[in-house]
Amino acid sequence: MRRAIIIAAGQGSRLDAQGQTSKPLVNVAGEPLLFRILRTLEQAGIDEAVVVTGFMHQRIEKALREWRGKLEVSTVHNPIWEKGNGTSVLAAARHVSGPTILSMSDHLYPSEVVERLLSATAPADATLLAIDRDIDGVFDLEDATKVQLKGERIVDIGKDIPHVDALDVGVFRISQGLIEALRETAERQRGRLSLSDGVRTLAQKGRMRGVDVTGNRWIDVDDAKSLKHAQLLVTCYGDTLAQPFEGDLNPLLMNPGPVCISPRVNAALGSRRMCHRDPDFSVLLDGIQSKLRTLFEATPEHDLLVLTTSGTGAVESMISTFVPAGKSLLVLSNGAFGERIAEIAQTHGIPLVHEALLWGALLRRIPLEKVLDKHPEVGAVAMVHHETSVAVRNPLTEIGRVVRKRGLLFLVDAVSSFGAEDLDVERDCIDVCAASSNKCLHAPSGVAPLCVGPRAWEAIARDERPRSYYLDLRRYRKSSIEKVQTPFTPAVRIYLALDAALDELLESGVEARRASYRTMSDLLVRRLAELGIERWEPEGERASGLSVFTVPPFLDYATLYEDLKHKGFIIYECKGALLGRYFQVATMGDMSVRDIERFALALEEILVLRRPRTASIGPSSIVCR
Repeated sequence: MRRAIIIAAGQGSRLDAQGQTSKPLVNVAGEPLLFRILRTLEQAGIDEAVVVTGFMHQRIEKALREWRGKLEVSTVHNPIWEKGNGTSVLAAARHVSGPTILSMSDHLYPSEVVERLLSATAPADATLLAIDRDIDGVFDLEDATKVQLKGERIVDIGKDIPHVDALDVGVFRISQGLIEALRETAERQRGRLSLSDGVRTLAQKGRMRGVDVTGNRWIDVDDAKSLKHAQLLVTCYGDTLAQPFEGDLNPLLMNPGPVCISPRVNAALGSRRMCHRDPDFSVLLDGIQSKLRTLFEATPEHDLLVLTTSGTGAVESMISTFVPAGKSLLVLSNGAFGERIAEIAQTHGIPLVHEALLWGALLRRIPLEKVLDKHPEVGAVAMVHHETSVAVRNPLTEIGRVVRKRGLLFLVDAVSSFGAEDLDVERDCIDVCAASSNKCLHAPSGVAPLCVGPRAWEAIARDERPRSYYLDLRRYRKSSIEKVQTPFTPAVRIYLALDAALDELLESGVEARRASYRTMSDLLVRRLAELGIERWEPEGERASGLSVFTVPPFLDYATLYEDLKHKGFIIYECKGALLGRYFQVATMGDMSVRDIERFALALEEILVLRRPRTASIGPSSIVCR
């Protein structure tokens, strides 16, 4: 169990000189400071929080009874809270068993701060403090607690120390070592006891380390001015300040994968240590397979396999495994990724029939029945569902039924569609479907699911020699059936994150995700049209999570990309015939309508700056919402 201690005992006289309000219950954008901290800890994977109370403890305890999060919360009252926050830490000493997070109740910060502390390597008796090296970026430098470092080791801490290397963010990972240091300091001083006193004692023993969290937003809400700034930060960057950094360090990814992931999924990345051959991993994999079965609309006869690879690796495993020996592969393409399937087949020496249309053209233009009549040697047909290079969603059902009627295998690349677009392996007659973790599933890149139907295995039952070693899906099926395992070392942390991402998706549903994508995409198109930037319209049906736009005539793509990156947004370069003249903007990943508005505002600012003085831009219709 992961535990945190929150110090919520002080009065906060600088924020409320009259003592009418408990500082942890001060509202920031409509919610108490304390509740915001609890939510952040919950998102970081903390299971239990112990809140140390002092001033107005009954009011805090009453408020906590209204807490409705999953985090288990209890309280400890410190009757001598006025003697310093060090006494409040000692009041909760019995709850410190193993590495424990310690947080001030008046510091706002994102869950990544806690995640970095939990994942940091350090001696068992050391205490870790989250530090920020961006000294000039702090809201109130005079009031901030400063830190002096020697390497990673903290050698001094305080508000007025002579040498400053970083700032105290107000979040620790503590052990019994800090408790012992506070008790030792209390005996020596016999008066007020601050947490910094204990930290200094521990630092003198070489057992205090800094964990760099520079780039994360945080604020110590200590007076009226900092409260106002905290309100602004929450309004602009979300409830836990976790929305992307506006700049190069942590931009909003508006490219079609890898995408931004939610704090919940990010927390799962560092949620636990796990050996891939331990039974715990088999339990994890079994759960992932069950959730994937639901999303693929698969039957119990389908195999759900998960590879540690990119989406292209999944597609290559599908092609190299499931084109029967002695048969040809028919590829239907209308963009770069359909053409990539053909390249993969050629690489493996698979006989190929390639029906290639102009990019963005309707796949219905291909006379499929006639092509199959002409090529009786074809054993499988492959295509891309969402052709990312042109943002087109290709039809599955009608093609799948023709392929099934002919007794052939239907292989589908759903790397950019799975998790958002309408897909049903049974209805669409798909025999093998390849996907990816890092697009519409909202998980990090590096893991790729595949759904394989029984007809696919039957078609290659007599094939003796695999075309690939690592990507031979028969190995994955054998390990899955016999041990609920993978044949090779998996990226365990990505599997944990994928599991959390699947939970997020299933809780809302594919239709809700697709509707959210469409809402943001439609808003994006409207906002850019108002700026004179038109969407490229292919023949095919537009995908819900991606749009292609024209590069303004007075700009080149490279300049547009760098300008937007500087403002905190990453767009994507088009390929092939669209290269240089068009750019892509995805609405995939952990993104909101507010992000689209921010993007449009940033783009408007760039256009005003870059447009030749002889031209003009209409009155602004973009507002920050």
